[in-house]
Amino acid sequence: MKAPGYETGVRISTFLIVVCAVAGIGIGAVFVGHAVDGPARQLDTVLSEPAQAASATAEANLQPAIAAAASYRIEHGTYAGMTTSDLRSYDQGLPSSISVRAASPSAYCVESTVAGATASIRIPNGTFVAQRC
Repeated sequence: MKAPGYETGVRISTFLIVVCAVAGIGIGAVFVGHAVDGPARQLDTVLSEPAQAASATAEANLQPAIAAAASYRIEHGTYAGMTTSDLRSYDQGLPSSISVRAASPSAYCVESTVAGATASIRIPNGTFVAQRC
């Protein structure tokens, strides 16, 4: 003979075990979902790093070109007629990605393209932009 309320106690115990199991599965699913999100975000970062590096390199390549252009203007009194070859005569270490795209008496535009990323600078305003001249 079973004690009174025995079956009720078994039902409550079984119910509590099922509720705990379902809660555990739910919490586990949340953590697994977040664990999957993390690598996806990391992959986006890793994939964008080469493009960011190329853009930064293209912009950095413009620095020596600015100095060479300043030397050209001091010597010639103008930017008119300035070419990429002229800049290389002032700085032979100028990266091969540098190109003079426009030159007038008081302004010029030089650009650099590295791995598909282009940066340019227009003088006299001196603003680097991530686009072609």
